[in-house]
Amino acid sequence: FFLLVSNMEKAMSLSVKQLKQILSQRGVDISDCLEKSDLAKKYVETCRTVGKVYTRTTKVGDLNCTVLDKEGEDSSSRIGIILMHGYGANRHDLLPFMNGLLQNYTSPSKSTIRCILPDAPIPIDGNSSSLAWFPLNIIQLATTPPPQLAEMTLPGLNEACEKVKQLVKNLQEDGFDRIVLSGFSQGAILSAHTAFHLEDHSSIRGLVLLSCAVQARGEWEEAAKKFSGVKVLLSHGKGDPIIPYSMGEMVNSILKK
Repeated sequence: FFLLVSNMEKAMSLSVKQLKQILSQRGVDISDCLEKSDLAKKYVETCRTVGKVYTRTTKVGDLNCTVLDKEGEDSSSRIGIILMHGYGANRHDLLPFMNGLLQNYTSPSKSTIRCILPDAPIPIDGNSSSLAWFPLNIIQLATTPPPQLAEMTLPGLNEACEKVKQLVKNLQEDGFDRIVLSGFSQGAILSAHTAFHLEDHSSIRGLVLLSCAVQARGEWEEAAKKFSGVKVLLSHGKGDPIIPYSMGEMVNSILKK
């Protein structure tokens, strides 16, 4: 009872604007709130425990997403992560990994961390659980030398990039000003391509690229020059049968320039 009263007192001490912002960040529908007391009640009902991970599903733009929120202190920094699966997978492929990571990670500053795991928009052969960010011509990929592939922009990549920009905008609108773009394989390509095509990349603090390949090499090289200070985790298996290790070396070369 005391906790409920304390939370209500805290809620009523906030402005209407602050309440709306916090409830929006929590993903709470406030369309039925007419008075400040209505907002305060929803604030109390949705109060969360610091350090606990909350899971929900939502749609951002036209992408189905699972969102993991690790609750932090109200005054703490807000870190946003976008994690994109590879070709032929879906958002549930990487969900256990990210959930386990957030559950076991202890932030020294008790930061609020939000991770968005989106589904790619294109079903492969009509299979809704096997998805792609952009179409792949397997024969073309198998017969084209990596340096030549790196100069190309595969069809659909720029369109997928625009969808991911909406995810970045969504995080920014919810007050997440430190954002990490990450992905595996096709998701890694899209992460890098999006980072290099943002008009304002000041909120991008990190890239996690797992088995990444280069696309639009000239554009990436030019954009990478402006990314000083961005932390990068780059991983690539030497025996990768799909994306040659030489592609990983090429990504590394671009990021080091």
